Order: sequence, then structure tokens, then C-alpha cells
Amino acid sequence: MGDPQSSLAFLIASHTKKGSVTEGEGSTSSDALIDDRAREAARLLSEYMIERYGSDVSTHPKHDQELWEKAIGVRRKGRVYCTGSSSDPSFVLTGTPSADSGSSYAQTRFEEVEKVKEKMEKMLEEHEKTRSDMEELEERLRKEVEDGKAATEAVKRQMDELVI
Repeated sequence: MGDPQSSLAFLIASHTKKGSVTEGEGSTSSDALIDDRAREAARLLSEYMIERYGSDVSTHPKHDQELWEKAIGVRRKGRVYCTGSSSDPSFVLTGTPSADSGSSYAQTRFEEVEKVKEKMEKMLEEHEKTRSDMEELEERLRKEVEDGKAATEAVKRQMDELVI
């Protein structure tokens, strides 16, 4: 899959009219973006990134969650514009949940999955211990039954000797 692309490159690639991206460069004119909202978001994101990180775009991070949401706008119905059904642009762009777990559905789900995994591991350990304890009890019971049978046989022999 390669390196994750920058937030701006993602926005442009996902909101550009077909055939308007220059091959190999991934650049496009703002006129090629599909609508005014996409053009405005791209303009604002570019401005905010330059304000925060300087004009050398090679030093910009791939994704800045705060600037992304500032440029794209507020969440609606738990989703952020440009990220499809995901509510976490960082996850869409980088493959890792954002640190903002309070507003990140993906982060919450990730944490829930981790908790379930931990519970499952604990349950498996408890199950294994219970199974081991049961096997030990079964072995002790078998031994007691064998000892009981042996004792019964011994008593029978003694009684037979007395009767004869």
C-alpha cells in the first residue's frame, strides 16, 4: 500500500473529477475538485498547514487531526466530511486511530476490542486452570476408588478366612 498520503493529497484524490489528476504528481487545480465545499476545504487545509508548519510542505506531517477538522468543518451525525462512513479521519488516512478518543468512534471500538481480547485471554487462563484442577481431582478420585476396592477385597479375604 505504500506510505500514507497527506491529508490534503487524500482530500484532492477523493474529491476530484475523474481524469483531472495529473498522472504521477497527484496534483490538480482547485477547479477540478467536485464541489465548492471540497475546494474550500482544500484551500483552508493548505492555509492552516502552512500557518502551523511553514511553507516547506515536505516538513508537514501526513495528518493533523485538529487542522483537518478545522478545515473540513464540524462533525455531523458522528461523521466528518471526506471520510465516508468513518468518524475518524486519522484512521482513514493513517490506519491508526486518533488520540482524541472522546470524539473518535474508531478509537473507542479499538479500545473495546482490546478489552475483549484481554477478557478472553483471562477466561482462557481460568478455563485452563479449572480443567487442570478437574483432571487432578479425577485422578485423586480414581486412586481413592482403587484404594477402596483394594480395601474391600482385603476385608472380604479376611472374612472368608474367618468363616472357613
